[in-house]
Order: sequence, then structure tokens, then C-alpha cells
Amino acid sequence: MSETIGFIGLGIMGRPMAHNLLKAGYSLIVFDRHPETTAELVASGASSSKQMKEIAAKSDILITMLPDSHQVEEVLTNQPFLPFVVQSKKGFPQFGKERRVMEEHRDTLENGSISSVSDTNGANSVQSVERALDLLEFLAQSPNKVGISELSVATGQPVATVHRLLMTLVAREYVARDSRSRRYTLGSAAHALVNIEHQIMNWGEVAASFLRELVEISGETANIALLERDRAVYVAQVPSKRMVRMFTELGNRIPLHCTGCGKVLLAYQSANVANTIINQTGLRNYTGKTITDPDQLRQELETIRQQGYAVDNGEQEDGVCCIAVPVYSPKGKVAAAMSISGPTSRLDNSRTPELAPHLIRVSKALSDKLVELYNNDGYALI
Repeated sequence: MSETIGFIGLGIMGRPMAHNLLKAGYSLIVFDRHPETTAELVASGASSSKQMKEIAAKSDILITMLPDSHQVEEVLTNQPFLPFVVQSKKGFPQFGKERRVMEEHRDTLENGSISSVSDTNGANSVQSVERALDLLEFLAQSPNKVGISELSVATGQPVATVHRLLMTLVAREYVARDSRSRRYTLGSAAHALVNIEHQIMNWGEVAASFLRELVEISGETANIALLERDRAVYVAQVPSKRMVRMFTELGNRIPLHCTGCGKVLLAYQSANVANTIINQTGLRNYTGKTITDPDQLRQELETIRQQGYAVDNGEQEDGVCCIAVPVYSPKGKVAAAMSISGPTSRLDNSRTPELAPHLIRVSKALSDKLVELYNNDGYALI
């Protein structure tokens, strides 16, 4: 059953939008001072009310085009968590610290539709998949149930887009909706994916012995990092036994262009992917040693591919050095980066010739372990 969108004050732009929403299967409840406009929409399947607060109370999303901001604020007096889209003659107003007012893009409103209702074909369908995955990833990381407003802010998507995607995800049980709080969490279908025969890799468990070997050899912290969009994320670590040591919280995301693990992961992407990441993220300057020139970085990536390892010598943080190598999946692709990191007072360029061969050897042993797990235990690997 479709969730309800409330319309308060339709105006010229609101009428075609409302008709599009009805055609797309949304349930609408409307209020407008012009009886003929209301009657037209009711004839097309909408319901109506003369009480704005009643509409707000019955709606999952509220769309209003009232010209006066205070009227909208009055509507929400008893609905502090209701997400809504606003366009008024005064622009996009924001109300109250205790309520989060969501703004739809102006061009979306002017096109008479709510967040690409018809974007289910062509290239836009790929964008819809990416947006849905963004929602699922955020829900997976959230310890509590999440509202539409929070999802919109966290993923950078319009609230109406979030609402539309959630309707599909709820219907397919990848997301569950609490009807009382109107908040969302992962559903049974998403949890079922974890229990399929091909298990998700637990890097902390699988790589632990290999990382401990590197710690014994180098005396420094050993890490595993994966590529996640345009960042590297740490998924496993064995810390150094020394009092002064490097420590990175698991789940921490780091830039690619100025870290050992990041440069390894970037080096083994296709040229198109690497160029896209470089162009989209830019090359922020963290220290005097950070590579900020795209051509220089591309040459650095070529060197990494030729020698089989990357070095970060204070490129992201002064006084910190890292040596990293690729870890390969059973399909021959780079699945992760393995590194050792420590203060430059102990780990500097003079130790690279000593430690790089050990890293390459241990990473190959881990790569072989991944093949064994893939063949025998049914792990799902990159």
C-alpha cells in the first residue's frame, strides 16, 4: 500500500506535480483554497481535507507551496518529524531547531514531478541503484532506526527520492519500516544475504595471523584496507607492541592519493576509474610532501605497479610512514591493501628495501589463503 503525500497550497506548479504523483501510484491528500483545483484532483483519485493539520497528521511526506513561511511552521507545530518539500515566494525557508526541513531541488519542482518519478529507464536507473545502495549502506552502519530526514541529509539525496526508494526497498523487505515512529532499519531480506552459502569475508579473522607476522618482523602496526568508492577504509589491524605506535580505528576512511594503502588500491584500478576518482576528489594538500599534481600522481601509480609496493612518507601526516602492497583475490584482482605503518623515527625510507620483500611475501600468502577459502568454505570475494 502506497504511503501518503500531503499537498497544501498547490498553485500553478503544484497541479501537474500532483497529477504525476497520482499516475506514479502515490496516495495524495490535498488542500487548496481554489475548489476547482481540489475537485480536479479528487476526480483523479486524490482525497481532500480543509484542515491543514489533519493533512500533516495523515501524511508521510508533505509538499507545500504556501506563500507565507509562518503558515508552514504552524502546520508543523504538532508534526516535528514530518519530512516535507517547500517552495515559497520567499525561497526555501527553514524552521525551528527541533525540526528538520527538507528542501527539494527547485528544478524538480518546476518540472512538475517529485524527484524523478519516471527515472526507471536508461542511465537514470543506474543512478537509482546507486542511491538505493547508499541508503542500505547507511542503514547498515546505523545502530538505531533512522528517519527519512536523516537519510536524506546523510546521503545527500532529496527527501522525496529517499521516500520513493524506501517504498521499493520496504516492499522487497530489504528495509523495514516502523509504522509508529516512521523510522527505518534493515529488513529481513538484507539480513538474509549474510546467511547465504557464500559468506562475507571477515578480514579481521582471516588476516590476523598474517598481520601478526608483519608486526613481529617490523615491530610496527600492520593493517588491511579496502577500497570504498573514493576512499580506503581500514578493516583489520594488529597494533605494534611498542609504547609509541600508530593506531587507526577500524572503519576509518582515508584519502587515496596520499596514503600507502590508498595509493596501492588506486594504482590497480583501470585508468578510467583512477582518472574519475582523481578528478572528482581533487588532490588535497595535507603536508609539504603530498602529491597534488595529477600527472605526478599518475607517474607514482605507475611506479607502484612496477615495483609492487607503495610508500607514504609523511604525505598525509607529518612524522608517519607507511609501506603497502596489494592483496589479490582468487579472480586475480586487487581485493585489499596490506601495510605496515609507524613513526618516521623508526620507519623511514632506509627500511623499505628490508621490509617491502616481507610485505610482498606475506601478502602472497594471504592471497593464497583467500583462494583456499573461496574453494573450500564458500566465501564471497572480490
